[in-house]
Amino acid sequence: MNRTQAEGRIRSVFKSYGATSSTTIAKLRALSDGKVFELWVLSKLLEEIKGLGYTITYSHPGSPLFLKGAPGMLRQAQPHFDVRTAPSRQIRWQVFLSVEFRTLGASMFGATGLSSYHEIDVGVFRRVQPDGRPPHDDVVLAIECKAVGKSNKNIVRSALGLRRELSSLRTMFLFDF
Repeated sequence: MNRTQAEGRIRSVFKSYGATSSTTIAKLRALSDGKVFELWVLSKLLEEIKGLGYTITYSHPGSPLFLKGAPGMLRQAQPHFDVRTAPSRQIRWQVFLSVEFRTLGASMFGATGLSSYHEIDVGVFRRVQPDGRPPHDDVVLAIECKAVGKSNKNIVRSALGLRRELSSLRTMFLFDF
């Protein structure tokens, strides 16, 4: 898949959730390959979740999808995707971009500072999360996106660190599209 095809898929998926008014989606051409790749991965993830029978809603229809320039805290006021189970209609998971979570080490030993947080490019979290940094055990799926054709030692170290800080949770690493 090339970038033009990826942009088309992103627009199509986001249109189905009412996120097409987003200036981010309207200006895909101006985004870096890395940000476009994150949006493509998000669109693929949403399609997969929907295919499993869940209902997905965009939390702020008509509002722009916010792409952070740096990792940050999870904020309910920022647009994200809510995943609901069919019978109960309660929110089961929430999908956000570029969120920092509290690491396993921080939870176990009360560590503070930069080492107690790790960023997730595309994250699925349990329940409706309060604002802030979710604990490691509320991370359902963490996806690290790298728009590179070739991995290097730093990417492998990052993957191992993320895996360690999530303990037994599933972590996905996706490279290029």
